[in-house]
Amino acid sequence: MENYIKADNIANNAGIKHESINRAIARHRDQLQTFGPLGRTKGGKHGRTIYYWLNRAQAALLVTMLKNSGAGVRLKTELLTELLA
Repeated sequence: MENYIKADNIANNAGIKHESINRAIARHRDQLQTFGPLGRTKGGKHGRTIYYWLNRAQAALLVTMLKNSGAGVRLKTELLTELLA
C-alpha cells in the first residue's frame, strides 16, 4: 500500500500558506498527475477548504518546485535525506 502525504504538511514544513500550496498544485497539476491521480477532499463549496493527498513521487516533485527560502531548502534537504536512505 502506498503512503500518501497531506499537502498541508508540506506547506507547514515549508513555512507557506495552505492556499499557496494549493495554487502550486493547480499550476503544476499535469506534471504531478504524471505520477498518478491527485487525491483531494471534496470542498470548494461555501468556502470549504480543499485538501490534497499526494503520493511520494508527487510530494517530491512538488517540493522541488517550491521556492528556495530557508524553510524550503531545509524541507528539500530532509526529503532527499529520506529518499536516499
